[in-house]
Amino acid sequence: MRATVAAALALAVAAAAGAQPPAGHGQHQVSSVAPPATRAVAPPSTLPAGAHDRTPAVAPGAFAPSLALAGDDLLATWLEPLPAGGHRVRWARHRAGAWSPPVTVAEGADLFANWADTPGTVAAADGALYVWWLAKSAPATYAYDVRLARSTDGGATFSALGTLHDDHSAVEHGFVSAAAEGRGIRFYYLDGRATSQGGPMQLRSARVEGATIGASELVDAAVCDCCPTAATAWADGSAVAFRDRTPDEIRDIRLALRPGTGPGSQIEVGAERWRIEGCPVNGPALAVGRDRLAVAWFSAPADRARVAVAVGSGPAAQMGPAVLLDADRPLGRVAATSLAEGFAVAWLARAGEVAELRLARIGDRGEASAPLAVARTSAGRASGVPRLILRGDDLWLAWTEPDGPGLRVASLAASALPRPPRAARR
Repeated sequence: MRATVAAALALAVAAAAGAQPPAGHGQHQVSSVAPPATRAVAPPSTLPAGAHDRTPAVAPGAFAPSLALAGDDLLATWLEPLPAGGHRVRWARHRAGAWSPPVTVAEGADLFANWADTPGTVAAADGALYVWWLAKSAPATYAYDVRLARSTDGGATFSALGTLHDDHSAVEHGFVSAAAEGRGIRFYYLDGRATSQGGPMQLRSARVEGATIGASELVDAAVCDCCPTAATAWADGSAVAFRDRTPDEIRDIRLALRPGTGPGSQIEVGAERWRIEGCPVNGPALAVGRDRLAVAWFSAPADRARVAVAVGSGPAAQMGPAVLLDADRPLGRVAATSLAEGFAVAWLARAGEVAELRLARIGDRGEASAPLAVARTSAGRASGVPRLILRGDDLWLAWTEPDGPGLRVASLAASALPRPPRAARR
């Protein structure tokens, strides 16, 4: 049976007044807004001028896409339902204008298939590929582990490495993001080892090199229970953006820096003091370009939903002010990537009763362009989290249209994005 995060933020207007009351700090809770009696159906999208459909060969019902780069190649990972029940993790490579035949990395009735907590791929410096996915560890809804597999033949075959984390409690482990770190990969993930005793969800990391999974390391002892994380390579090490959680239920975005040498540090991003007694299931996005970082996120302080971005610079990633991208009741679910100059951010906006996938260009100082509408999709959970990555001169996006063709991938020249107004670029 397909598992989903129960009562997730269906309309993503994450008002604290609509959140479920907590039963104790650290317990898995999800903020919710009651869905409408009848869900609006989003018709299949027509891509904007200059965009090209690049969808690989996916089965009906495919969802939960992710994108990554390995040199000049694009790597895609997604989930597909199996005819007899259960799911499979699929993987494909785009090279020389064509997709490879999809490869099944893992399959079975024990896969935890979810719209927000998704599988993914990351490439190591030696060319090895790592794919992660989720598998149930016990009958409880949120009892699942992160499984890992490695390929040393370009993705033709994958060998299972086992469980990413060293905790084997029947609790939640997931919301993985990863970045190349030296000759290995640094994986960041949410770890619920303390939740069985009433404690908070933790953010942890583990470094993997070759076939060896390193010990778990604590990054933050109390974070939001089910918001995705976002990692990137940074300063010969790595950085991760995540939604923090304080004892009085402030759930703002933080950035943890782990340089290749010297001590790590944490930075508060936005400082909005959003108090919400439940998880909004809406994580940040993180991108790095030259000596700058961009963090994009959703929040709803004072019950006003918004999407914002901030740009940081220097070795300590000193963050600039938050720049508002959308304050018209957006759903959020942000994605970000670097450009030759600046960054691009994608998010799900409100378009009447459905959602609209939009893109904006962000300058090096955080100035934002007018948004470009790319596609329309459902405003419900089934539309998932869009993905965005720069490949050469083109932006590649992946998203899900559950009322139409399902999983979609498209490319668009980065130059097609509007530029920020001249006044904003001064």
